[in-house]
Amino acid sequence: MPTPLLPKLRDNRRPSGEPLVWLTAMGLALGLTMVVCLLGLIISKGTAVFWPHRVVAWTIADGDGKEQVVLGEEALARERIDGKGFEYQIYLANKDAVASTFQFVDAAQVRSTGLPSGVMRLDRLQYGPAIGDPVALVAGGSRLPASDPAFAGRLQDLVAAATAQRGRIQVLERHVIGANSRDILRR
Repeated sequence: MPTPLLPKLRDNRRPSGEPLVWLTAMGLALGLTMVVCLLGLIISKGTAVFWPHRVVAWTIADGDGKEQVVLGEEALARERIDGKGFEYQIYLANKDAVASTFQFVDAAQVRSTGLPSGVMRLDRLQYGPAIGDPVALVAGGSRLPASDPAFAGRLQDLVAAATAQRGRIQVLERHVIGANSRDILRR
């Protein structure tokens, strides 16, 4: 009597869908890794908004041996592109006064650095931040030197007045002018 044909058993083969399960798991792991790295980048760069860098006075010697003092924040320290030493990228701010808001300086040119006293970093509506040593307040036709004891109080008063004015401007822009724009677009 002949033996019945039995189906062949798969000895050492995996189930047919297993490679796709592993591929899906790798894609999920890669996606989660990218999300975690992106959140880490946002957190590391975003902390500068709440804790800005300190303004540093950089004493830099140029090729002729002349020294100049540059006020700015260290934005980046890296190895030079040619591999010969390090360089610093300094954020100068003051877009209205200097041609470039950043300056690269070779580490060999830096003679000294220090935290200057009296230097201010101001946020402005036009031209962005300003970094500098205050000389005087000129407002309403009067001039108040920075050495005057009333300077700090007067500066705070002017900053409060400017903040209030900025609030009124935003109300006009967003509500009054915005309402007029919506009316024009509806017609």
